[in-house]
Amino acid sequence: MLKKIVIIALLVAPVAFGNVTFSDNFENGLSQWTGKNGGAHTGQIVNDPLVSGNHVLNFGSNAAGGDVFTSELISHEKGPIILSFDYLGIPGLDSNGGGFVGISYTDGSSNMWIASDLPYNGSFGLTEPLADDGIWHHYSIVIDPAQDFRIMIEDFNNYGKDPIAGNAYFDNITVTNAVPAPGALILSSLGTGLVGWLRRRK
Repeated sequence: MLKKIVIIALLVAPVAFGNVTFSDNFENGLSQWTGKNGGAHTGQIVNDPLVSGNHVLNFGSNAAGGDVFTSELISHEKGPIILSFDYLGIPGLDSNGGGFVGISYTDGSSNMWIASDLPYNGSFGLTEPLADDGIWHHYSIVIDPAQDFRIMIEDFNNYGKDPIAGNAYFDNITVTNAVPAPGALILSSLGTGLVGWLRRRK
């Protein structure tokens, strides 16, 4: 199955992808996910609006503070990891909220938001913008968690300013160990690397 996406590799130094420690393409339900503190969530598997036969993550309601979390802690040894995912944001539905991706150390009480479709310019720890242009984009972001963590995702409600849910879609989420090139230094701030086109088989 082919998916046309934009590649946005956000790497701060020469790195390679190492061992995969988590992966989900949402073709087998949401068995790897749960709500905050193991509770309810509004995550749902829906048909890809652009690719027939593909299934993706979407949300039935807006949330703040995380909606779905990986059920199990993702083991993290010392050193950076690469969080990769595909994101599709539908343009024109709202301007106050949408897709958020981050990591949680304790199911929400200690969060680090990483990417969003809102231009927060660093607020909440956000580092990378997500595009709401009706096209699938692939993001690969280098981060260095402090400990074992969970991935958290939501369709942000911006504290009541965004009444529309369902405008953010996610697919192909993976976590891999980042392998620095000899002599490379991984910094805490992120920079833009490669931007290009790819036709990718899921």
